Amino acid sequence: MPVKGHENQYAVSNMGRVKSFDIEMPHSWKHGSAVLIRGRIIKGAATGHGYLRLDIRKDKNKRVHFAIHRLVLET
Repeated sequence: MPVKGHENQYAVSNMGRVKSFDIEMPHSWKHGSAVLIRGRIIKGAATGHGYLRLDIRKDKNKRVHFAIHRLVLET
């Protein structure tokens, strides 16, 4: 199911697996060309309290921290 607010970028399953979708980013030094970044299953990092969290890109440069169990709850 798509992640609320990031429907075109990420999806989360009821088991807590988060997947990113394929995106096309402009190439850093070749003007006018783009690089395809393949989607993948994203691994979370454990917090000090034992929960898994991950960083989701809001824009191309900004990251937002989310707890995986909260993403499952919201979708």
